[in-house]
Amino acid sequence: MKSFFETLEDRRLLSAPFAIGGSPNVHAQDFRITTFASGMNFPNGMTRLSDGSFLATTAVPTDAGGYFGNANSQIVRLTDTNHDGIADGIPQVLYQGLPPFTTDVRVAGNYIIATSAGGANSTINILKKGRKASSPLTLVSSLTLTFFTSPWKHLTYALETRPTPGSAGSYDIFFNVGSEHDAITTSPGRLCTITSSDGFFAGSMHPDSIYMLTMTPQKKGSIVFNNLRQVAFGLRNAAGIAIQPGTGDLYLEDNGINGGVNGDNDPQLSADEINYIPFADIGNGTPPNFGFADDYIVEATGQRVGSGATQPLVAYTPVNGSFAEGPQDIAHAPAAFPEPLNHGIFTGFFGNSDYTGNGLNNPQNPISYFDRYTGSHFDFISNNEAAIGHPVGWLSTSDSLFFSDLAPTNDFNSPGTGAIYQIQAKPRTATMSGTAFLDSNQDGIKGKGEIALPGQTMYIDYNGNGIFDDG
Repeated sequence: MKSFFETLEDRRLLSAPFAIGGSPNVHAQDFRITTFASGMNFPNGMTRLSDGSFLATTAVPTDAGGYFGNANSQIVRLTDTNHDGIADGIPQVLYQGLPPFTTDVRVAGNYIIATSAGGANSTINILKKGRKASSPLTLVSSLTLTFFTSPWKHLTYALETRPTPGSAGSYDIFFNVGSEHDAITTSPGRLCTITSSDGFFAGSMHPDSIYMLTMTPQKKGSIVFNNLRQVAFGLRNAAGIAIQPGTGDLYLEDNGINGGVNGDNDPQLSADEINYIPFADIGNGTPPNFGFADDYIVEATGQRVGSGATQPLVAYTPVNGSFAEGPQDIAHAPAAFPEPLNHGIFTGFFGNSDYTGNGLNNPQNPISYFDRYTGSHFDFISNNEAAIGHPVGWLSTSDSLFFSDLAPTNDFNSPGTGAIYQIQAKPRTATMSGTAFLDSNQDGIKGKGEIALPGQTMYIDYNGNGIFDDG
């Protein structure tokens, strides 16, 4: 028996800077991939403004140390008025002069919050928006985090904000306080401090944690900080935090313990992971313990070591031999992405930093997708992509993922080599029509006496594998 249907409309992809796909559930034809902005100065964290434009942090080195030396950190604005996936012109600098290693940026009402890990001390900087989205930002306050001693292995890198539940006009700021050492829980007596630039707010914090505090803008322009609370502990370096739209649940990642005596062997000892805290538990009751440094999943084997801690949603053990190490930011899946890519978490991995050449030589920098429904994870973009070096900054919109590549060729001395990419969902427009019938003479035409066949399963074989797959 043969069944005949209308020919599907042919669709072709535009030339993309890299390929996607690491699972039978990922189909390249579902997405438009563009280089949104190129020639950027070490782009990192991103956030979106209400007019549809978005902000990114960048850094211009000011000495021979390059990105890892002294740098003038900036907040720049990018627009795409014709929605072609390519930013309009050069980025507009809204603020410059932030400390080095400005890793993340978020919106809190009429304010922009930026985290900087470099300089004399780590800081969380509060900047006031101007009258328009294109107006320059004004620094109005800052919070200084002072660690117990120097050097300190992990500082503060992650940032998230939300309107304070039940308190109109106030906003909660979430940030991480990293561990002193690579593989040892920080001693309880080695507290870190946080102080506001006006001197009216101060507090102490335990490392290996995530904290939150509340900011309330005043009528005369000052900001009141209060309600400093530990949200979670047992975290080595939770460098990515994201509130889930709709539910308000808090998702966070943690960097695994490095391998070897000196912390420089591969694979690392424990797997990187994603954890979460339900909305009702954020800052309420006893903070959850996520296990660092005594309860973890061994990266190479997937075996658990230790007990007693809250287990991760996912531990990034190798997938088909692909390792993933060094997550810095996470993003919730865009709602317009096709199943099953619309209900999970995307994570980019920094990977190795001792390679030369393009990202093909970085064997630990995939872009991974965690499916919350199945509990599985797979590479959305392989670590075998030459174009991608360190995908560290993430932004999710209703139909797109944006990610920044800090240094595609691992060159941290030369500014102007970074890029931001957009992965946008394309509507599935394929259709089928016609009647299933018993083609007795196999001529492809429904002739007289050739009866229709009811109850037949008809589907578009989207991935061309000849199997009726889910979705």
